[in-house]
Amino acid sequence: MKRSVMIGLVALALLALALLFLGGPERQFTTRSAEAYDLFEQGYSQLNAFQFAQADSSLRRAVSLDPGFAAAHALIAQIQSRFGDKAGSTVEAAIADSLAARLPNALERAKLQLLLLSYKKPGDQVRDSLLDYVLAEQPTDLMALSAKASVLYQTGKWDECQRVYEQILAIEPNHAPAYNMLGYLAAGRGDYEQAVTHLRKYAFLAPGLANPHDSLGEVLSWKGDYEDAEREFLAALKAQPDFHFSQINLGELYLEQGMITQGEQILESIRTALAGSQQERELDETLIRMYYTHELYDEALRAMAAYQAKYPDAFLDGFYRAIQLAMEQRRPEADAAAAAFFTKARSSDNYAFKNYRDQIDGLEHQLRAMMATRDGDHEKAIDEWQLLLDSSSNLPAHERWWFLWRQGESYLAAGRPGPALENAKRILATNPARIRPLLLLAQSALATGDADLAAQALAKVEPLLARADANLPAQQTYRDLIARIATAPAG
Repeated sequence: MKRSVMIGLVALALLALALLFLGGPERQFTTRSAEAYDLFEQGYSQLNAFQFAQADSSLRRAVSLDPGFAAAHALIAQIQSRFGDKAGSTVEAAIADSLAARLPNALERAKLQLLLLSYKKPGDQVRDSLLDYVLAEQPTDLMALSAKASVLYQTGKWDECQRVYEQILAIEPNHAPAYNMLGYLAAGRGDYEQAVTHLRKYAFLAPGLANPHDSLGEVLSWKGDYEDAEREFLAALKAQPDFHFSQINLGELYLEQGMITQGEQILESIRTALAGSQQERELDETLIRMYYTHELYDEALRAMAAYQAKYPDAFLDGFYRAIQLAMEQRRPEADAAAAAFFTKARSSDNYAFKNYRDQIDGLEHQLRAMMATRDGDHEKAIDEWQLLLDSSSNLPAHERWWFLWRQGESYLAAGRPGPALENAKRILATNPARIRPLLLLAQSALATGDADLAAQALAKVEPLLARADANLPAQQTYRDLIARIATAPAG
């Protein structure tokens, strides 16, 4: 249930598409105004720094000087799409498309179309044919190679994606976004140290920008280096105070550590700035997930009800409704809501794509496991969590830990502390600072008679809980375990 890093990756893919369009003495795009082209370059630089409002302003000034500047319209469309202005994005994209059709240079037309099609679904034949054409004409074109890498990333072809980014670096060793993406790819393989190395190179090549600090902070948080991650997010915000990615990540970092009040304050402080965007919805999904993880069930129920009222057309609306109804002991209604959600999801055109099908199947296993837990059928919950783990085996450890932890809790509830212990160890091998898995380790160790291991786990969780909110349910769990160890037989 971890929020996907794809928020950042999609933005970076967009920037990579335009990278080096702008370099060199020759203009890569047609405009009748030298000043408009300068503004276009300025807008691109601002976009590369994730200064979206400034980029939008520069690009709009460019099209005011030259209304026929197709590339500027295309980038404006991308910015609007990112922030939920579908109508405005559609208008700008249509203008860019119409203007591109009039350009005499076939290669420029293809590049513009590629930019406009860059976020079509994986397998889009028009986009793929444009890529083939541009790369046939210019095999070392960095824009097309970046677009190809983005497509490979979307389709889960990680090894091929990495090879393309390495090809980009062979052409342009200082291609900063490539190091960023290689960092995320390394993290996706579970090689977090290599990821940090790539991201430090990214930071070296892009000094003064917020995003390198944000990317590095994310990876550090995944491996449990919370204090270092906090420093990186704060450094990103020092470089760019309105860098919402880092504000969200910092808030989530605090929530992860049980610092609920502090995390809520940060996330709520930027809600107005995110209003109407995909990021606002994901902010609320983060809150729901964290409340549930920390057993703050009243808060989770309120957040799910508010989510459904605010985002009635959101993809996860029906999913949350089913969970909410089950938590309210309205099981027949919960079952009906779940059936309606999955029927609708499987009737979507997106169901033709494997990644989407896998996502829907995973959500179904997750919901069944959660329902079984509420029914007290822990063996069924174990089986459903295992089906989810099997189907998500391609995901990195930091995205699967929640499933392992929930399965571990089910093992423990079913009277099987041995497998619960192993699940906790698997999670903590990647991130040794997760509160709930540490408590699971202690509980499982006590149940197997290993009081020493339980004490070690509690010694590790104690400083983490010292930072967490005093009313966090995990605090009482910790105190109960301390009391149990005090009366446990000597090992």
